[in-house]
Amino acid sequence: MSKAVVAFPLPVKNGNQSAMIPTVATRNALTVNLDYQTKDADITLISSDNLKFKVHGYMLKAHSVVLRDLLNDPRMLLSPIPIDVSSRDLTRFLDLMYVAKPIIPFSWIETKTLLDLCDKYDCHLIHERIRTRLDPHAEQAPWETFCLASHFNDLELAKKSLVFMGRDSKRRWFSIRMISINDASQPTLPYLMGLLRTVDMVYRGQPPSPASREGPQWDLVASKFQLLSE
Repeated sequence: MSKAVVAFPLPVKNGNQSAMIPTVATRNALTVNLDYQTKDADITLISSDNLKFKVHGYMLKAHSVVLRDLLNDPRMLLSPIPIDVSSRDLTRFLDLMYVAKPIIPFSWIETKTLLDLCDKYDCHLIHERIRTRLDPHAEQAPWETFCLASHFNDLELAKKSLVFMGRDSKRRWFSIRMISINDASQPTLPYLMGLLRTVDMVYRGQPPSPASREGPQWDLVASKFQLLSE
């Protein structure tokens, strides 16, 4: 998709309109995202990095309960509606509404941003579109897919991703002794603790390391993986 932008003067603000535009939009110029500038669009969104997106109100209402309620107020149509994410993330979010086969990023952070937007604006359909497109990621980004599966509470996808963990050079030797704080913060607690317990069970408290002769047994870990129950 095109990444070109066009600058134009900042419109004069008064009354309620200025309150609708975030601080970042008070610069001397705004830019527009050329991918979302349909002539018949009736709503303007503005990203945190100051790009304007012209979109259709009916699309926003169809995908977001929060925006549906918001757009029922005619005053909300008078000025750009701020969406507190970057233009890249907002483009991907809108692609999940408009594009038949949207691209789901491999990055945990980028995909988590989309999921957070879904939660913030109550976008169940978009949430499901993301979840149903994660399967191909399991082989190429197993840890990231495992983390996302945990947030969807998708046990089968989590197991599928664990099969390929041996390909992840950073987490190939995953164990309580090897996990980083950053990694530990990504999956939900039941999935993280379930994985640590399963690894401990499979290796009988002695998980292999790069210095050991025995390689990781992720197929076995995946088959025995269970969530930590109360």
